[in-house]
Amino acid sequence: MDDHSRGLDIYFVRHAETVANATGDYNAENQKEFTKKGYRQIQNLTRILDKMSFDHVLVSPKYRTKNTILPYLKKNNLVGQIWPEVAECCWQGDEHMPASVGIPFGKIINIKKENFRFFKLRSSSADRFYNPQTYSDGIEQIKRACELIERKYSGTGKSLLIVSHWLATSRMLEMFLGIEIKGRFNIKNAKLIHLRKEAGGKYRLMTTVDAF
Repeated sequence: MDDHSRGLDIYFVRHAETVANATGDYNAENQKEFTKKGYRQIQNLTRILDKMSFDHVLVSPKYRTKNTILPYLKKNNLVGQIWPEVAECCWQGDEHMPASVGIPFGKIINIKKENFRFFKLRSSSADRFYNPQTYSDGIEQIKRACELIERKYSGTGKSLLIVSHWLATSRMLEMFLGIEIKGRFNIKNAKLIHLRKEAGGKYRLMTTVDAF
């Protein structure tokens, strides 16, 4: 059996617990600061991932996702691809609002000089955050992520790790599984979820692991 008939393995992990997650106060600083539990999750997650192997690591450009996976990348001398499409979305709660004409873009994605060895943009054109204005914009963003993953990796037999967020991951799972998109999956911090696309083209959930 060659690689192109082998399907695809996708592992999703949500970033470690931040102060914002623990307190419900989602200001910019709280979303960048990990709790003590969050730091333990990062350590445990790094140990869990050390026992695994991935062909590509796809990372949301947010601080909390990059710094959840950075210790693993450093320890194994790996590079994470920054994918703006897998950043958080769909928090607006205005499901009936139409999508914008083209999802607005936000600020430029910056990678610290000291981390150039461990992160790179997926491409030179994917250098900005998405700035979804409505829930529908967020769904369109995630749709683009899933379509791009399918185009690049479906049927290759590759193993992907996607470091993302609660709401974004929940909807990616639903899109890949072909079920109604309504955010039914409660994705805990540092929770590792395995989704497999088999040779026949159907995705199914495999196992989940909590890095507590």
